Amino acid sequence: MPRIKEVPLDFENLADLDEGRIEKLLMHHWGIASRDCISRPGDKTARVVTMEFKITPNPDPDTGECETTHMSINCKSKV
Repeated sequence: MPRIKEVPLDFENLADLDEGRIEKLLMHHWGIASRDCISRPGDKTARVVTMEFKITPNPDPDTGECETTHMSINCKSKV
């Protein structure tokens, strides 16, 4: 049975996921929200940054046990 390495999903590890693309994506959307606050300080509406994680199991065809997963991450901003 292969050994599964669990890595905590935290901001430090987000920086390493997908060669740093996830961190860049999140920083991009934080920047959009921050710049909108600066350019429109009179608009008291909250700016929203959403990060969605979709995790799908990849069960082993012989045992049916989940050995790996597929994860996709989507990020969006609403200003």
